[in-house]
Amino acid sequence: MTDATAPTYALHFPQRETDEVAQDDEYVHVELDGGKREIRFHDYSEIYAEPGLYEQLFYDELDCQSPAVVVGELAQHVDDPATLRVLDVGAGNGMVGERLRDLGVAHLVGVDIIEAAAAATERDRPGIYDDYLIADLTALSAEDNTKLAAGGFDAMVTVAALGFGDIPPEAFAVAFNHVADGGLVGLTIKEDFLAEGDFAGFVRRLDEDGAMRILSRRRYLHRRSVTGEELYYVAVIAEKCRDIALRSSSR
Repeated sequence: MTDATAPTYALHFPQRETDEVAQDDEYVHVELDGGKREIRFHDYSEIYAEPGLYEQLFYDELDCQSPAVVVGELAQHVDDPATLRVLDVGAGNGMVGERLRDLGVAHLVGVDIIEAAAAATERDRPGIYDDYLIADLTALSAEDNTKLAAGGFDAMVTVAALGFGDIPPEAFAVAFNHVADGGLVGLTIKEDFLAEGDFAGFVRRLDEDGAMRILSRRRYLHRRSVTGEELYYVAVIAEKCRDIALRSSSR
């Protein structure tokens, strides 16, 4: 986090005494305002509302590696990051955007469906994005669609936002279609979701049908669970070859 004055929270993990906890059922007790509040890990609006809580919880406590990994993998396929115009899908509170800026990316637009994400970015990382859209990619307004279409994007990233119902394949496809042919796409996804579920067949079909060409795959430790389990994701870097046919296009 860029603000070194952010508070440090007392965190308690009741589930640490449990043998097994599903990733989308994890929660933490946070001492706030003289009491303990239970916050589920996927209640992003509640987490973003507390300065520094997201970073302390996922990065300091649970050792999340995804932003560093996907930006590092993307860098392996880029000659000059300063030429990239990047769309950050599921941008959250700007941690990936901050990494991209450190890489040297000159133009960066974030999009997220959660208003609290944009507010947290403005509070903690002002100026990281040239623009930040709060939008449902499956139901874009004409104004937001025009903004994305005018973005001239030649790269897109989506980090640890696929699966768990956060970004469905249809939303990914809309964002993907706003990237120029020949552009780069970097994504991370839980390895189990590449083996089964909605995204398994979707990603495989994009490769087999020629919509994108996979350049590299890397299995890596995304973070640890509250019980200490190692949660592995896969980082994929691909070249976009053509648009994806949309069932009901907003373009």
